[in-house]
Amino acid sequence: MEPATARLLLERMILARAVDDALVALQRAGTLASYSSLQGEEGAVVGACLALEAEDTVFPTPRESLAAIARGWPVEAMLLQVLGKATDPMRGRQAPGIVTARAVCVAPAATLSGVQIVHATGWGWAARMKKDPRIALAFLGDGATSSADFHTGLNFAGVFKAKVVFVCRNNGFASSTPVSRQTRTETLAEKAIAYGIPGERCDGNDALAVHAAVQRAAARARAGGGPTLVEAVTTRLEVAPSSCPIARLHGLLAAGAPDLPPLADLVAGPAARVAEALAAASRAPDPPRDAFLSNVYGN
Repeated sequence: MEPATARLLLERMILARAVDDALVALQRAGTLASYSSLQGEEGAVVGACLALEAEDTVFPTPRESLAAIARGWPVEAMLLQVLGKATDPMRGRQAPGIVTARAVCVAPAATLSGVQIVHATGWGWAARMKKDPRIALAFLGDGATSSADFHTGLNFAGVFKAKVVFVCRNNGFASSTPVSRQTRTETLAEKAIAYGIPGERCDGNDALAVHAAVQRAAARARAGGGPTLVEAVTTRLEVAPSSCPIARLHGLLAAGAPDLPPLADLVAGPAARVAEALAAASRAPDPPRDAFLSNVYGN
């Protein structure tokens, strides 16, 4: 991997963590009704997103809302949407903690487990039918592998060679249920065998490993080879702080670039930017009440 790409991975993970910290604080203060944190799993999401082309479309769950940041959506725009402000195109219509960023090809996050899998499959099938060079990527948690939509989506994608990549973040738990209580397979990647598609397992705490795995899968889909299931094995930050993907990548880069600033210095700038953007978004006007009826009923 080019050093510039690795450095971009680190920068985007740091920025995503800063946004995550701010939104977790808002949720705990009661300002934000709900928010699903990604702390400790940034490597899987940022690594996957940066392996795509700019016009590929990402279908996230609420926990991957920060995929929009990974793909270059301005922090300021995301915070305006999360807070439901009038200057955001959604004008308060999104559910709390859910984003959609058309500018960077991120579809609205699906709140029900597994539904985004079939959405991405349909998108990828249409791309194949139209000979469109773009592909779709669907994020899913380990719990979604027990859903009916997982079977429907992967079976359909396999049969019709839809141009889609499925990236499963396996952090060992679906809500509070261990993965061992959901499946009898040794891994989640091996579930791909049933659908006749490739399955690959990688270290989800290693952004470089995720990037490489998704890059291979994306190239296969783009070339007409059909879908791939990538299982990124991750660890939530509160469970194993030592597995932090940000500290891990920083340490790797610092070993080859002694002039790389300390991690604390790299974190300070994005944290300040997010704090400033959050203050500005909080001051932005709320949409008027009648905005909820605009573009709903015809004249």
